[in-house]
Amino acid sequence: MQEVEIGFKIKNFLKDGKKLLARAGFKNLFNAETHDVYYTNRTLTPEMSEQEIKFSCVRMRMCNGGIAFHNCNVFDKSIANEFKCDMEKAKEFISLMESKGFVKVIDTFKTDSIWIRDKLCCQLQNIDNIGLLNYIYDESIFNLSQEEQFQILSKTILDLGFDLENPLGIDKLRTLLSGEFQFSQNQNGNYLEM
Repeated sequence: MQEVEIGFKIKNFLKDGKKLLARAGFKNLFNAETHDVYYTNRTLTPEMSEQEIKFSCVRMRMCNGGIAFHNCNVFDKSIANEFKCDMEKAKEFISLMESKGFVKVIDTFKTDSIWIRDKLCCQLQNIDNIGLLNYIYDESIFNLSQEEQFQILSKTILDLGFDLENPLGIDKLRTLLSGEFQFSQNQNGNYLEM
């Protein structure tokens, strides 16, 4: 079975979303402001899956004062796939990637707030050029089909009191790449034309 995670675009304000989750017994585990920059030497298209785009790029993440690079083996299989560094080393690594034909393809900012209740996770992300999303998944239902997981998660997010802009999820990278909302029932696959 494939694990389903859906990023529902919600009409609620961030502070209201946090109140809904706290009232429902969720615990806030993490809050951050994040700047992600994606580099690749490959041709990316919105027809690719969210995971295909993600794993075709080196991601530089600047979060809470730290800098880390992820998926570096896309650039060079002989280096660590992930590493942390300071801004000077980050600039050197970016310059090295650019000298080998890598270009910046996505540059995005978000605020991030992770909330957990048992095996149910809600991640409120306010993403520039997209808006407020609630990424939701439930580890206790990963044994079900994608369709069953989608139906349960759709009902759960409404039962929590969230007001959805669309009954489908938004795929962040596919949306940022294309400049148009890209919808799915699972950011890990199962794409739908709208």
